[in-house]
Amino acid sequence: SQSRYQHRFLSKALGSKNLNNLGLVAIATITDLFPVVGINRSIVLNGLKILNHNPPMGIKNLILTSGNSHQLSTYDLGWVIGPRLNAAGRLEDACIAINLLLETEDKKSLELAKELDTINTKRQKATIEMYDIVKIEQDDLPYVIVQQSTNFHDGIIGLVASKLVQNQLPVS
Repeated sequence: SQSRYQHRFLSKALGSKNLNNLGLVAIATITDLFPVVGINRSIVLNGLKILNHNPPMGIKNLILTSGNSHQLSTYDLGWVIGPRLNAAGRLEDACIAINLLLETEDKKSLELAKELDTINTKRQKATIEMYDIVKIEQDDLPYVIVQQSTNFHDGIIGLVASKLVQNQLPVS
């Protein structure tokens, strides 16, 4: 079928014939906010099948440490798995996430997943703290927001800006 052909094409483009990599591609598709239409829809649907039935060890352990016990959905990719993988690069070193994805020993993989979960908790706390520093009341919403603080962390400024826009947009 065309869908199967597209997945093989994508796997080859990524340098692998292993279709199980579609699970990782599905995570990237959702966390990078690509529209879930066309080939992206096919990637996400087939990637979710893989992640729900035979996830890579690192993702399996990341799911385990997140406390998720239900079938994964796009929500889980974008709001549970993706943030944990991205947190290391935002606050510490992205190599932690890469090592998790490459690790072949289950015990070490679980340790890395727990470390990412801890870093993500720190990232969540830092995001809330930064947001509270710049929070602007709806009545005082300016056209341009400029804030400065030595307490700002470079890795989460974009998250706070996005949260400000989402929470401060006038309701129409």
